[in-house]
Amino acid sequence: MPELLVVLVVISVLLVATFFVLRPNDRAAERNDAARWIDLVQMTRALDLYYHDHNSLPADMPTTDQIIGTEDGNYNLCKVLVPTYWKDLPFDPQYGIKSVADGTCNATDQQYLTAYSIRRNKAGDSVTLTAPFADVTKDLTLTKHF
Repeated sequence: MPELLVVLVVISVLLVATFFVLRPNDRAAERNDAARWIDLVQMTRALDLYYHDHNSLPADMPTTDQIIGTEDGNYNLCKVLVPTYWKDLPFDPQYGIKSVADGTCNATDQQYLTAYSIRRNKAGDSVTLTAPFADVTKDLTLTKHF
């Protein structure tokens, strides 16, 4: 009888351990993607305010996907939106990089990389924002028509 009890305890411990190994409680990837989605929505809101004031999107906005940042080949969205339409740009929770003393993207000699991409259509009446490094949702894209 004691042997049967020991076997049941061992099996129970193995089942509980298997449950935690196969179904981890870590939801970091989902949280990061939710933060990315919120960032994309907030950027479209700021662009909507810009469009309302100027009746167009910025003329220099790319028509092909470009990462939003200050590196060569990136699009500097900060100079368009901050601080008039937004306090600061959002940055990808894992891959966004901001190196600045005062905490905003429009500081002097600011270098940043949001890790989000942007493009407008050739007609200039819509913009597509993408989080190319999303964890769970591989196609995290938001298109705003004006």
